[in-house]
Amino acid sequence: MGIIVRIASETSLLRQGVHSYLEKHPEIKSVESVACIQHCAKRCFNPRANVLIIDVSKGKTGNIDCIRQLTVRYPETRIIALINRESIPLIPDIFDYGARAVVSLNADPTVLTVAVKKVASGETFMEPELAQALTEMSFQNNNNPFDKLSKREKVVLMLILNGHSNDSCATVLNVSKKTIANHYSHIKSKLGIDNRVQLTRLAVLHQLIRVD
Repeated sequence: MGIIVRIASETSLLRQGVHSYLEKHPEIKSVESVACIQHCAKRCFNPRANVLIIDVSKGKTGNIDCIRQLTVRYPETRIIALINRESIPLIPDIFDYGARAVVSLNADPTVLTVAVKKVASGETFMEPELAQALTEMSFQNNNNPFDKLSKREKVVLMLILNGHSNDSCATVLNVSKKTIANHYSHIKSKLGIDNRVQLTRLAVLHQLIRVD
């Protein structure tokens, strides 16, 4: 059985573009779209759809809250959020609200296809370029000791600090579990730590994460 995708966006051109691209793929059974406006969670939802793509490029004044409303009312909803570059700082909120994947409007269309397949199968996904950009923002003004890490190691680190297991990191970044294990081993070696508890303490000390 193929994947049924529903697209919700205020922008007609975006809806048509995503629709035209996705309907060409044999794994996707059908694509439907809806003109999305603020506070329209009920309108966005369709129980037939395996994946719901929501354009949240307007940021918190737009449709991000729609994700929260949808996942509260319909917990089975599997959502992919489309964002612009200005919304990168909101990625943690988007995932906290219940989205399963985040893809930028500037991404190669093949990235969206990967996201649709992963989300339809129950996995999570974040576009690698977004993960890198979010990580770089997190590491600003925190030069030591985390500046010893490579860019990819920093991405893995931030996923771990946000509660992802090695297996989950591999799924999000679309790499093998062995690759993540190697990155984690290098992180521990470079930082002089032995486990995740020590890693978390070091991250709190250097303000990479907050403890409320």
